[in-house]
Amino acid sequence: MNRLSRIIILLIIIIILISISFHYRIRDRLYQISYDFRNPNPRVNFKDTIQDILQHFQQIKHNELPEEYLNYTKSNQFDYQKLLKGKTYYLIGDHDIYKRIVGNFRIKHFIVKDSLYKQYILGGKDYVTLCKFVSVKLEC
Repeated sequence: MNRLSRIIILLIIIIILISISFHYRIRDRLYQISYDFRNPNPRVNFKDTIQDILQHFQQIKHNELPEEYLNYTKSNQFDYQKLLKGKTYYLIGDHDIYKRIVGNFRIKHFIVKDSLYKQYILGGKDYVTLCKFVSVKLEC
């Protein structure tokens, strides 16, 4: 191979790597790996451990959720208000979505992967203000 063809191949590889890094699933996986390197994150096998994990998160009642979140989820509509009245939500911190909560399942597995989630992973949205409220009912 001559020098020009090596440069072209190198540029193509760089372009592919850059374009892959803009895909939210790949970036999400990289954040997850990074979280596991920085934090102990063992498998969760016992109900007591689940409760210990949940105690670290701020609890919020449905009527205390931000108006922006209620509008986005349409949970301020009459039909949903009856269903959700009295429910408790947990405010999940930035990278705590990668914390294991049941077996090998992480908190992120219980969050809807909508457009706001994708924007959050790609760094374009403050996800805490809209989507990181998780209502959890876990039973072993």
